[in-house]
Formats: sequence, C-alpha cells, structure tokens
Amino acid sequence: MYTTELSRILSLGLVLGAVAMGCETEADKGDEDDGNSSSTDLEPGEGEGEGEGEGEGEGEGEGEGEGEGEGEGAVDCSEPLDLSLWLNADVYDASRLTTTPYSNDAGVGALIAAAPAEGESAAVDISVTGAVVTNLGYAPEGASPNTFISDAGGTVFTYNVDGFEAAMPGNTVSMRVTELTNYFGAIEITAAEDISVTEEGASIFYNDAQGTRPDVVNMRNQNIHLYGTLTEVTSDDCGGGRTCFNLSHGGADIIYRINLENLGDYPDTVGDCVQVFAPLSAFDGEAQVNVDNYDWRYIVFL
Repeated sequence: MYTTELSRILSLGLVLGAVAMGCETEADKGDEDDGNSSSTDLEPGEGEGEGEGEGEGEGEGEGEGEGEGEGEGAVDCSEPLDLSLWLNADVYDASRLTTTPYSNDAGVGALIAAAPAEGESAAVDISVTGAVVTNLGYAPEGASPNTFISDAGGTVFTYNVDGFEAAMPGNTVSMRVTELTNYFGAIEITAAEDISVTEEGASIFYNDAQGTRPDVVNMRNQNIHLYGTLTEVTSDDCGGGRTCFNLSHGGADIIYRINLENLGDYPDTVGDCVQVFAPLSAFDGEAQVNVDNYDWRYIVFL
C-alpha cells in the first residue's frame, strides 16, 4: 500500500518536528522491499503458525513502505497522533471512523454461531448481506487480502478467498459463505461464492482500547486503537518468525507481535512509542495485536 503525496508531506512535517525534540517518527517504518513480490520472507501459509510463545496470526505478509533513521532522546507516548494523520489515506477514509457499534444484522453472527471446533473446517451455506469491511490484511498488489467484515454480531475475516481485490474499509459486502475454519479460535471464511462489493461509505467501527484489557470473547477481530511503549521483548521467536513485545498502554499491557525481518535497519524495538489501529487477536485466550500489516501501526522511535 503506497502513501499519497499528502501523507508524505504530513509525515515529513512530523519527522522534522520530532527531530527538533530529539526523536524521529514515521508512518510505515522500514517496510522495505526485500526483493520478492509480497515483501515478506515467509512462504505461503507460514504466517499462520502458532509458534512456541504468543503466536497466532492470519497473514502472510506485512505490506510495503520506507524506513527512517534512528533518533535520540526520550519519547513522549502520553498523547496519540490523530488517526487521520497516519492511517494510509489510500485505504482508510478517517472521516468515517466511529466508536459507535453497528446495529445491523448482516449475517456475521450466524457465521460465528456456526463455527466448527478449534482446528477444524466445516461446510456451511450462510448468506451475508451488507456486512461492513472494517480492515484489510496485507496482500501483494492485485491479490485478494484477508478482509475483515463486521455487523452487530461481531467480526470475522476471509482467508485466501478471491473476490475482495477491490474491497476497502467502509465498503459493504455480500456473499454466500460455503466454508468456515476455526483457526486457534479465530473464525475464518475460507470459501465463498456470489461475492459482491459495494463502494459505499459506511462507518468504520473501532474500539477505544487505551488503558483497558480488551474483551477477547466479544471484541475478537474488531478494530482496536491504543498507544504506548514497547517495554520488553517477551519472546524473540513466538511463531512464524515473529517477535513478541510487551506494549504498555495507559496502565495496561498487551502482547504486540510483529515480523521484524522486513523492517530494514530500524525494526521496532524496546523503547519505541507505538500507536496501533488493528484487529484484535488472541493467543490462549489472552488479547494480543498481530501486526500482519505494517499499515496497522505508527512508530515514534528512539
């Protein structure tokens, strides 16, 4: 996903302002192209590994971007940057972000209710009509991304399902779901037919999770927004080549899991101030953030 000229101008202004305070900022730190089409060293399917630690993920790649240099001095994580200034404007219309939950029944609740046991897949025949696209996982240009869809009943996402190449957050989608998979408690749509995407501007729901322990049962796969400091590495091998950090935000903590291999010379590290807008994930029932798309986080780093 590429940054618009406006975003580049805003990012440059933020960098210059931060340098004056002794640190640097970036919107997509170090998502450098490593020479393959998906900007990831993972082979297909490796992004789903459970791993030895807190690992559970649904993506295969993490997007593209440009790295910045190192800064110096203390980082102030007490205030977030407005989401409209760092979310990729080619993907998110920040004017449509809302913390008001959906009230419509598009069939997502029926999908969750029909989910098979953990680790299993099941054939189903369930119609989804007018579910809102709330986020996108990373996909190479022209490919169909993992697509998160929501209604009042919750949020699920597609995994390796073609037909969502043009989907954007704020669109609505309809389809006939023919297969569901329960991957470590995450409900995936793994087959669907009659897919249609409507380019209309629906609200994009997210939970303000700052300083809270997100409710995995009711909020899983829903967008959360929080910001804080990476205080320690909890595992340097938590599945799928990921590194897990503790992210301290407003007096609470959450696991922050990311692939550092494609981040060039300046990977996320202890002391960085991180802002997150991402679907809530979990491992062993505990909330965590899986950064399966680098567009889901913004870094102010030492």
